[in-house]
Amino acid sequence: MKAQFLMFALLSASLVPSAFAQTESLRKFELALKTLGIPLEKEPDFSAFPDAGKVSTADLLEIAPFIDPDGGLRRYLSITPSRLELYPSYFAPSGTNDSADYELATGATTSQDSPELLSRLDRISRSTLSGQTSPFTGLRVVIDPGHMGSAFWNDKDGKYVTVGGKTVAEGEITLWTAKLLANELEKLGATVLLTRTDIAPVTPYTWDNFNPAARMADYYYKSRDDWMTRFLAMSDTDIIRLLPKAPEVRKMSTYSGKVMLFLQEDMDARAKFAEAANPDIFIDLHFDSQLVDKLQTDGDDVSVYVPGAIRKNETGPKNMRADLLKHLVDVRRWKQSARMAKILVDQVSKNLGVKLLTDASNVPTTVKVADGVFARNIFETKRATTGLSAFFEAFHYDYVKEFPQLTRLDQSATYHGTTFRYPSRLEAISTGIRDGLLTYFRQFKTN
Repeated sequence: MKAQFLMFALLSASLVPSAFAQTESLRKFELALKTLGIPLEKEPDFSAFPDAGKVSTADLLEIAPFIDPDGGLRRYLSITPSRLELYPSYFAPSGTNDSADYELATGATTSQDSPELLSRLDRISRSTLSGQTSPFTGLRVVIDPGHMGSAFWNDKDGKYVTVGGKTVAEGEITLWTAKLLANELEKLGATVLLTRTDIAPVTPYTWDNFNPAARMADYYYKSRDDWMTRFLAMSDTDIIRLLPKAPEVRKMSTYSGKVMLFLQEDMDARAKFAEAANPDIFIDLHFDSQLVDKLQTDGDDVSVYVPGAIRKNETGPKNMRADLLKHLVDVRRWKQSARMAKILVDQVSKNLGVKLLTDASNVPTTVKVADGVFARNIFETKRATTGLSAFFEAFHYDYVKEFPQLTRLDQSATYHGTTFRYPSRLEAISTGIRDGLLTYFRQFKTN
């Protein structure tokens, strides 16, 4: 424990500028937002964070390398063996004019966070072990089928492959898989909600009535620890004069800027849907690909991601820091996500006959947790702070051996009264996740 704390203290001291420099940086960032007509970010809601004395500092530091590998979040934190504080600017050991945004007494011998969630999961475990026909009764699950479908939306997000006149759209195969999985879990008694049940976006906005300005604020909040830093080193006069002409600002008035902001709006709608549902388990379904007009022969693999791997240039927004901190202080919840994810991905890999991804060095911002399981700062799982979460990359739909199987809609099923056709290949995923969840609950431990 003392060695861990010493290592953290040394890391903090090496990363943190002076308190004065940080106060000035925050002031200039607020000036930059005013210059661009962007309101100041609202304060995060910390009401769902653990009660005082429920978190072990040693446990927190144990999972920190997965959630915050570069120390980007920890620049804003003061952590002692008995206390954690979150500051609006980098915490300076020599003192700062900032007052803490959030404070938590830590120091518990054993972490006792997320008691209601762990109690519900334990109840499902006991039902599963007892052999009940509907063991998942009372379990709340949200499934997010990634992306959208149709040529219109394929053109916007590029998540499709067209070869030989045949198209596989990721937004369609994720939707079919989500419906199959929902059917499987509902048979076991679970309450399952899908963020979308058709190929349209989740957001109620259409491409025609979407106003990019509505999403602009989040874009600039994210810039604080990223491209905005070069302006924060300038004088006030130069910020006001040069910032509106920056390429990052001009980009927002272009077509590509609207596409980026619309996709962010849609991801935000998915996250809000999940937050409102307050699920015990959040599963995000995706598939992997490279080019839109060519199949690859390099290979196939399956992986799953849990929250974490935030990078220094991603810590600008207050709400992002709060979300990542929630994962950090919910020690047991994060560990349960990692444990569940490993069981699920092993079972899906076995069902598919596809190997686990073991090296994600070519995947941006990842930290390996186990074979097939990686921490990664993905928008939806970052926001999934109420239950366990797993983000699947089920296999490569641009792989030469997978693509032909996905173009054959050789099976049909009914989801909530609507019949749909789908490739039988997807059944290995839905039954794999189902069987993986059954195994997870049979092996469930609260710590």
